[in-house]
Amino acid sequence: LLTRYISVMSLIIKSYSGVLAEIMGDGLLVFWNTPDDVESHAAKACAAAMAQQHAVKLLNRELPQLGLPEISIRIGINTGRVLTGNLGSESKMKFGCIGDPMNLAARLEGLCKLYGVSVICSKSTYSELPHECGFFCRELDRVQVKGKASTTRIYEVIDAGNADAFLGCGQVVWKSALDDSAQLLVQSEQLNYNPLTSGDVPTNRTSLSSLAAGDVSPEVQKKMELYERGLHLFQAAKFQEACTILQELQQRAPEDQPAALLLDRARKYRDSELSPAELDEWRGTLVLNEK
Repeated sequence: LLTRYISVMSLIIKSYSGVLAEIMGDGLLVFWNTPDDVESHAAKACAAAMAQQHAVKLLNRELPQLGLPEISIRIGINTGRVLTGNLGSESKMKFGCIGDPMNLAARLEGLCKLYGVSVICSKSTYSELPHECGFFCRELDRVQVKGKASTTRIYEVIDAGNADAFLGCGQVVWKSALDDSAQLLVQSEQLNYNPLTSGDVPTNRTSLSSLAAGDVSPEVQKKMELYERGLHLFQAAKFQEACTILQELQQRAPEDQPAALLLDRARKYRDSELSPAELDEWRGTLVLNEK
């Protein structure tokens, strides 16, 4: 399971000019724009994250047929200046990165679980996404992670739009990564079945064309618009108005975890009535005391 999963993820990362720095159990540490300069690195990181999520959906069609559990992945993306180069001792070294931006990326991955979403990027990454790529994101919150005095706006990356065409990928990366991975693993005898030919495993991938980027429905767009309206009202301390908007969203999308969390917070502050001094300092920041 891990061999198949990591092989697919690695091929996707490579396709988007990323560097797989470390494999930490079932987790991957990936960076862009070092050691070589990478144009549109923020867009490539987000496009890679979307491709990985699509690939997981395809993997999950194979795994139950093999008696293996389905999987899900969470991805945190941040952009910032780090120290990069050969790190280690006289006897053992590796190329890597260290710095606060990497720590924040790790915190964002953890926040995916809190918000019930798959990919979160920071404001610094979101700000670098070219408009031409057509990424569809929603602003999730303003947070202060443990160990940091500053706050950051965070965004859910929902769809990559036409990023692949803009970035010059020229192919459906997440589909080809699964096929290429299967071929390599079968040849190396590390995979005792071939998902491309096995009769026990679904092979009709064209039926999953609905997973392709650029398929954000008007209904989803409307839901995300309602969420952001509710968030901005909450951040402006207009708690009753925020509750009204978020209740409408809950009726439309009862499964939306970020909306449920924000509605609970808006109700709490609506009922507690902040003092004038508290209102002056209010920014709507979620302070996180756990990693």
